Amino acid sequence: MVTGNLDRIATYDLLTEETRRACLALHPDATVSPQRYGNEVYFHIALESQAKYVRVGYREYVFLSLLDGTTNTARALAESSQAMQSDSLDLSTPNPLSEHEANQLIDWLLENSLLHYVSARASSNVQAESPSIAAPTQKRHWFEQLNPFWIKLPLTRLVNDPNRLLDIILPMVRWCFHPTVVLGMLIVILMACVTGVTYSHELIQSTQGLLVYENWIALIATWIILKVIHEFSHAACCRYHGGKVPEAGLVMILFVPMAYVDVTSSWAFRERWKRMAVAAAGMFSELLIASIALFLWFQVDSPVIKHQLINIMVTASVSTILFNANPLMRFDGYFLISDLFKLPNLYTSGNESIQRLTKWVMYGEDSIGTTVESRDRGWTIRAYGLLAAGWKVVICVSLTLTASVMLGGWGILIAVLGVISWIGVPAYQAVKGLIHRMQSHRHQAIRAAMVSTLSMAAIGCAWFWLPNPFPAHLPCVVDYVNSAKVRANTSGFVTTVEVAEGQVVREGDILIRLENRELASRILEAECELELYLVREKIAIDQREVASGQMAVEDQVAAQKKLSELRRQAEQLIVRAPNDGIVIGNLLSEKVGTFVDSGDVLCIVGNDNLKEVVFSIATGDSPDLDRWESIAIPVRIGQSGLKYTTLGRIEPRASDVLPHPAMGVQNGGPLSIRHDQASDEEPRLIKSRFIARVPLNSDLARQMFAGETGIAYLQRPNQTFGTWLWASGQDWLKQQMEMTQLVN
Repeated sequence: MVTGNLDRIATYDLLTEETRRACLALHPDATVSPQRYGNEVYFHIALESQAKYVRVGYREYVFLSLLDGTTNTARALAESSQAMQSDSLDLSTPNPLSEHEANQLIDWLLENSLLHYVSARASSNVQAESPSIAAPTQKRHWFEQLNPFWIKLPLTRLVNDPNRLLDIILPMVRWCFHPTVVLGMLIVILMACVTGVTYSHELIQSTQGLLVYENWIALIATWIILKVIHEFSHAACCRYHGGKVPEAGLVMILFVPMAYVDVTSSWAFRERWKRMAVAAAGMFSELLIASIALFLWFQVDSPVIKHQLINIMVTASVSTILFNANPLMRFDGYFLISDLFKLPNLYTSGNESIQRLTKWVMYGEDSIGTTVESRDRGWTIRAYGLLAAGWKVVICVSLTLTASVMLGGWGILIAVLGVISWIGVPAYQAVKGLIHRMQSHRHQAIRAAMVSTLSMAAIGCAWFWLPNPFPAHLPCVVDYVNSAKVRANTSGFVTTVEVAEGQVVREGDILIRLENRELASRILEAECELELYLVREKIAIDQREVASGQMAVEDQVAAQKKLSELRRQAEQLIVRAPNDGIVIGNLLSEKVGTFVDSGDVLCIVGNDNLKEVVFSIATGDSPDLDRWESIAIPVRIGQSGLKYTTLGRIEPRASDVLPHPAMGVQNGGPLSIRHDQASDEEPRLIKSRFIARVPLNSDLARQMFAGETGIAYLQRPNQTFGTWLWASGQDWLKQQMEMTQLVN
């Protein structure tokens, strides 16, 4: 869903003399309708013939109402300022437009064909002598098309008039918008949420192979289909409530196609619930599809179908909530929040609030934004502006890193172009504005240079001298000291389990009994074979055949050796405790009747009084290990309070062996493991790590449970904030590249 806005690249070119003398007017077919948001009034300007819809504030409307085709822009701006100042005693009345803001407003409305020059001479003069006013739109379009992360492709040739197509389809889906049907769909979604939370562990386990290379085609195809349904839902809901959809097309995000529709006509709906319905229609349809897929997932048995249903569930729920429902981006969640809390133009207001703050810091001027910002909501708008700006940085960095990691050399080129588009253009405009201020307001330019220098110096100090305030987080887990894994030495079926989980056993106690009928049959055959060789030896002796007797004796030795080995294997069908301790196992009683292969782990026997805490340390923290071997560091394990301990014995070599199953990401731990291993192999870490072990005294050992995880906090005084930030970014990028290579 796309919308128009007033958020434009700021320039410092003021209105030319020709523009001041020009007479402009709104398009004769444009209609203006007021709309109230709380105590504030906004005005919707609609040009139905060209499907153009915009929303302006009160002071913009006062200025535009004076552009009647006979009043030039300079006089209209002066009269609007006088009218606004006459109401200045009212605290809710916004300040009048500045000359620069009026220039932005005119440029924006000219771009949307809602404003036109009544005087042809003035129009030609402005376009000929002041190209900076006539051409900024073309420049912006050129830079927008340059950005490889966001390429908009309107499909006007394939879908000339989406409304005709919608009018054909809408009668078939009109029933979906009936309140009773919508309520039923909402109940289905709520039931799916409860079911998903109840079986969350099982569902998370089913997503392990979601990002493997073989699943990419299916995942992308699912994504595209769901997004088409998403955008169609917006369009159908808008058309159902009487709006128009002038445009539809594709948006390429990192060359991944996504559908979009223009439903800005919904802004003109007087009923707030209708506007919110249009904004929520896409997310609602995807969540409904995800809910249906969840219920089907529990009913089908085919692994292929279940895997595709997982694709649908994740794509239609997680991605929708993270992106479409995010109010910090101008997607569905933003427009819902804007209407729900009666904060129109929130993104533009927040952005302008940050711009005003920047101008105040850099130039010392208290400029006024182009949107209404009431006194009681000023802090809300400023906070939103800061959060939205921070989120924009996160998205830019994420897309840049994603492109550079997943697309190799071409990805680096795309990342460079994206950085130029996002950072280069604003930087160019800032330098251009600074040069202009150097000529017109020299003291402001000097202040900006001083503030910039001090800011860079502060950043440099923080980068090179400020100690890193963030400690390293060392994951740890409680484990038994020298715990013994009890394995099946002989294949067979489990017949009886003689112990229960948590039971104390002595060395040699019987734990599990197995049965192997094939082994019993082979023992019987070996016994018969040995008896046969004994008979042959006796016959050879009676017949005095020395050679035959010697062969019979040799066969007896081989048969006896074979029988002894088979009997040894049969004895191992009785599994005994290798040492004193407590039996640790998961659902031991359910193993009865199951087949176990030789080498399979049946349970673990550990001493409850002999436990240790195992720490996993990243290689990047290894330079500080020596000094921390003898200094107490804070540790928090499970629900226990903060404790202090030394790292104790640190193994000298890093290893990629997972220290404990509880620390693996597949069991909710923090350590990422490789996905290119066979299911029967020991889990391996993506990156090698050091291991430190700290023994627990008997009292603490009895209080803590084996498998209980925690975190230790390791301060790094020799590392500055800048070096830590740089190293963390490099480590994260390397990890993503390694994971991508493993997936491929």
